[in-house]
Amino acid sequence: MRHIKILVASLAMVLVVGVTFSAAEGSPLSQEEVQKRWMAYATPSDSHKHLEFFVGTWKGDAKMWMAPNSKPEKAIHMATGKLIMGGRYLEAHIKSKFQGMPFEGRQLVGYDNMKKKFLSHWIDNMGTGFYPSSGSLDKTGKIRSEAGVWVCPITGGDLNVRIITRIVDKDKFIMEMYTSGGMYGANEFKNMETVYTRQN
Repeated sequence: MRHIKILVASLAMVLVVGVTFSAAEGSPLSQEEVQKRWMAYATPSDSHKHLEFFVGTWKGDAKMWMAPNSKPEKAIHMATGKLIMGGRYLEAHIKSKFQGMPFEGRQLVGYDNMKKKFLSHWIDNMGTGFYPSSGSLDKTGKIRSEAGVWVCPITGGDLNVRIITRIVDKDKFIMEMYTSGGMYGANEFKNMETVYTRQN
């Protein structure tokens, strides 16, 4: 916490030079108010506690459908999750094989205190892009719903994705992805489902 205060104070001092801080209604903000607001933005909130569940090692039984009603391709994922930067972000690392080829993916998930939503970025070795999504938790705190627009590597058009992450119990969660657009066509369908069980 002391490091955060030092950082906020330093940044506030830099910004104060030549700048008048004003609230939305136009009234000036004191340096103390600037620091208070920055601290609120920088401090992990109750929503960040949701990320703690995913820390550990997981085995994922994955199914992927390339088209509606098609036969699913199956794979086993091994995933590890850890909190970084003082619990502000969850970093997940996934390894598997897809169609006999090594597959590796990384995901970074956080909660933006200002935007009041979860933000996620995915990268993997089957592309060169960044795949963003954002969303929120339901009232139970066990279902996180996200949506994003990605690029289709085949058509170059938009892929619309919805990702549902559902905590089943203390040692199990399910991730589902629904897709439309691009090479998949206009109608949304379940493109992927992975059932994760905790290994430690």
